[in-house]
Amino acid sequence: MRRLVLAFVLAFSTAWAQDEPRPTGPQMLVMQYRFPPGKRPDVRQRMLAGGLQNFDRWQADGILSGHRIFISRYVDFNGWDMMAVLQFRQYNDVARWRRVEATAPAGLAPEVLALATTVETYPVDTLRYGASEDRPIHPVHFVTAYTLSASPDQYVQYFDAYLKPQFEGWMREGVLSSYQLMMQRYPAARPWDVLILLTYKDEENFGLRESVAAKVRGQLQDNAGWNTAGANGRRISVEKQGIICDELAIQ
Repeated sequence: MRRLVLAFVLAFSTAWAQDEPRPTGPQMLVMQYRFPPGKRPDVRQRMLAGGLQNFDRWQADGILSGHRIFISRYVDFNGWDMMAVLQFRQYNDVARWRRVEATAPAGLAPEVLALATTVETYPVDTLRYGASEDRPIHPVHFVTAYTLSASPDQYVQYFDAYLKPQFEGWMREGVLSSYQLMMQRYPAARPWDVLILLTYKDEENFGLRESVAAKVRGQLQDNAGWNTAGANGRRISVEKQGIICDELAIQ
């Protein structure tokens, strides 16, 4: 079985625990790919047949310290079809990715790259990460992008005061496995500033998303700080599209 997602998550949890990684250069890249709807099955097949092994090889060679590849569930003109999240041990290692780009732009084999219509690459930092002790066998991932109307520091304060208590409540309720806050380092003229990756334990628990969210919000209503942060939320960020996706892995 492939270097498993469990190992990836456990290894990354330490790196993601940094409260303030921004004094260094970014140690992660997020790549978002779009393909014609009719090519999506071909892309999936080619990634499973050899594309994922390429990322494994770059990790074995020490260029990457971890990687995750996601495929969106549904055709959507405004969304990405595939997303790669690449982790590096230190900022200097990011420069080594140039070797890959020289022969495999965006980490794709020529036959997969030929199918892409657009590819966008974002240097990012993971500013917050939390996970339950349970590791899901059949998780559902939900990725939402945001643009900021305030400074990055103000957004992180808002996240800690308003969003994090909700995510932790969802984990206590048993529906959410993990959350990850990624912030783009160079946001000028880019379509998003922040990505939040939520991993639900399975399909049933993802289906409980709205009801559990309402329950946890009710539990937080008496928290004055939470209410104040929520009231200021619209001045902090604007929510963009949310994408339901699955992680590609060779069984």
